[in-house]
Amino acid sequence: MRFNGSQIVDGSERIIGEMATLILVSFLAPLKTWIFLIEFFVFVEYISERMNKRYDKTLVFYIIKAFLYIIALMQAKGLEGALFPETPVTQYLAAGILIFQFKKSARNISDYAGVNILDGLTDTLQNLLTELIKAKNKGSGPADSNTSDPPNPKAE
Repeated sequence: MRFNGSQIVDGSERIIGEMATLILVSFLAPLKTWIFLIEFFVFVEYISERMNKRYDKTLVFYIIKAFLYIIALMQAKGLEGALFPETPVTQYLAAGILIFQFKKSARNISDYAGVNILDGLTDTLQNLLTELIKAKNKGSGPADSNTSDPPNPKAE
């Protein structure tokens, strides 16, 4: 069987393209959850800002923004693998992006609906944190003895 030069080049290009795709997919696979969440949050921002008609930004702006977030996650994954193997850099970055996008969407929804979601969420989290601190301090042991009721001599 004989091969001419163009068949060899075409076959080599196809194999190189498949290998590059495989490498990219294997690199992105651990990021799929974060990528999906960020894409969803950016889409929600787009819809909420369109509801308000506050911005003249097109859908292309949000697609590019989401793409840039994916690139930032890929960079974080590279840093994590190369420099900080024990630190979840990618998760920290994704959490920061998601919180930022959530705040923007909540503000847009609040403007549209007239209900301040962030204040309600902040109050709820603050109350929950206060209750958790109280529960922790109540069962802390020695610190408890100073705040407990004195013994009742009539009960003996």
